[in-house]
Amino acid sequence: MNYEDEIYNCKKTGNTLSNDEINDDWTCKCCNHKVIISATIGKKKESFQRFYPKEISKGNFLIFPRQNSYHRVLEITYKNSHYFIALEGYGKLKYKAYSTHNCIPNMW
Repeated sequence: MNYEDEIYNCKKTGNTLSNDEINDDWTCKCCNHKVIISATIGKKKESFQRFYPKEISKGNFLIFPRQNSYHRVLEITYKNSHYFIALEGYGKLKYKAYSTHNCIPNMW
């Protein structure tokens, strides 16, 4: 999900980026680091990154904007072309490999 007020910044330099300066995998074209995205979620300004399921790690937090909630990743498995992500307090969800997710990494 994209937000109307998204601002993109290079993780390495901190520079603000335009859409033209971002690769399809949400990395900066100049340094290939993941882009930091800032946007309003609910009533709070948040910073996060956008990941494909294969990039999500145990301990990351997935953002669920419609519920205005965050759930920690407990486990990730891959089976039959789909990723299954178990989330604390939410259960297990099934995702296609090419779907992107707003995620707060566990280590910044």
